[in-house]
Amino acid sequence: MYLRFFVLLGLLTQFSCKDDSPAIPQSVECVTSSGAFPQFIALPPVGDNGSYDPTLAGDPMTGRVWMVFSRINGAGGEGQVSSHLAFSDDHGSTWCYANEINSSKKVELSQLPTEFTSAVSAHWSHEVPSLAFDPNAAVNQRWRMTWHRYLHVNDGIPGNDDRRFAFGWVAMKTASDPMLLAAAPEIKLFSGRGYYKDAETEQYNNSIGGVPQVRLHELHPDLSGAVLFTEPGMQVFQNELYVTLLMGEVTVGNSIVMLKYNNSNSWSYVSTLLTPADAQTMNPLWTGFSATDLFIQNNQAYLLVSPVEELYEGLLLFRLDLSNGKLIDSNGNGPDIKWSLPTTSGSSIFQTGAGTYDSLSYNSGILYGDALITAPQFRVYASGFIPE
Repeated sequence: MYLRFFVLLGLLTQFSCKDDSPAIPQSVECVTSSGAFPQFIALPPVGDNGSYDPTLAGDPMTGRVWMVFSRINGAGGEGQVSSHLAFSDDHGSTWCYANEINSSKKVELSQLPTEFTSAVSAHWSHEVPSLAFDPNAAVNQRWRMTWHRYLHVNDGIPGNDDRRFAFGWVAMKTASDPMLLAAAPEIKLFSGRGYYKDAETEQYNNSIGGVPQVRLHELHPDLSGAVLFTEPGMQVFQNELYVTLLMGEVTVGNSIVMLKYNNSNSWSYVSTLLTPADAQTMNPLWTGFSATDLFIQNNQAYLLVSPVEELYEGLLLFRLDLSNGKLIDSNGNGPDIKWSLPTTSGSSIFQTGAGTYDSLSYNSGILYGDALITAPQFRVYASGFIPE
């Protein structure tokens, strides 16, 4: 969302014909966008400080497009962040609220590690969610959601960043239907070096849901310097599940890496798609990339990211060649940028980014977020742009 590190469609397998999807209440809130693009999507439930971090995933069996997104209660970088679910049955023109998946909860100060003895308040935040439909998984795992869960501790000192990313991890939930993700158990999926910065930190982290399934900094030498993994994107390509992540290193900066989930129920490193050096080549002011999204359009795999200076600086769209795990570079001068969206102009807007797309959302095109000085600070827009 506004994280700063220092800042399918595959062939369907056979499913039961029984519809085990939970019923959606008739009183569900919906909002329809109209007029010229970009269109503001006032995602229900309206209130708090707005919505951000949209990710789309279409259901090939029903045509419904699901969206997971972050809801912010409080100021950017300070408030509680929770993850929510919405859906569209008209390809992105109308969005209806479904439910809250992960609720931000306050933490008793007495339960915090000793390094936070002067804390004023604390809570868990759940942000940058990603959703994917996996037709090859068991029925109760065919919908997968990942997100970044981290501890926020207010130390009472104005200007300090109180997001304690060492106390956090990339989590996952799975269910047979997106509506069931709210009740699904949290799986502690990925961790980086920060999780293990000292014995007390590791012990505290392990006390919340056990140990992570994958210590990503130990998975491959290219990941060994990573303190933090966040901003996941997720998609099934050619019957295989891929995940992209922001990898944050103290001395190097933010890179975008790609992983693959294997048939042996294990994860493997595929490649590093973008580096801080790539960012500098594209724009000397950029320091890296963030906010990944993976999608398929016309049998072509795409990566959508936000370049970063200090905050998100719009969107960049790249084609992805899965045969070699690289972004397509047609002239040898760096990955081809197929489309870009700059930061929205206006004195009240300080960030644009966190884009997403699904081939079933052709009435809205690529979605993205703006962050503003005025409330609600966080807003989602439909660009109207449809990739080739």
